[in-house]
Amino acid sequence: MANLGVVTNEGIEALINFSPIRNDDFAWDVTLNYSNNESTIVSTNDSGGNISMEEPRSRNLNVTHIVGEQYGALFGTSYVRDAQGRIVHDIESDGTPIPQIGPRKILGFGVAPTS
Repeated sequence: MANLGVVTNEGIEALINFSPIRNDDFAWDVTLNYSNNESTIVSTNDSGGNISMEEPRSRNLNVTHIVGEQYGALFGTSYVRDAQGRIVHDIESDGTPIPQIGPRKILGFGVAPTS
């Protein structure tokens, strides 16, 4: 098993459990749970490079540890976009639009940000 590096986590978790109604014939128990966690990749393996953990069959996306980013970065293939943010396409000889492939970059996070 490889060391995947150092991750810091800061957050809070709170659990409240109470019974608004309780008598001989009926009990209503309510439990509320809240959590908020922010993680940061502090360091990776000995080489200090990115560490990819999972990859789909399409091989266009990885769950990757990247120093300075939060845990669960989705690092993958992007598309070339114009000034208005629209995907730029090449047109095949039969008229089929094919999106232009851009650089690999962080596309999102597998763990939703809390802020």
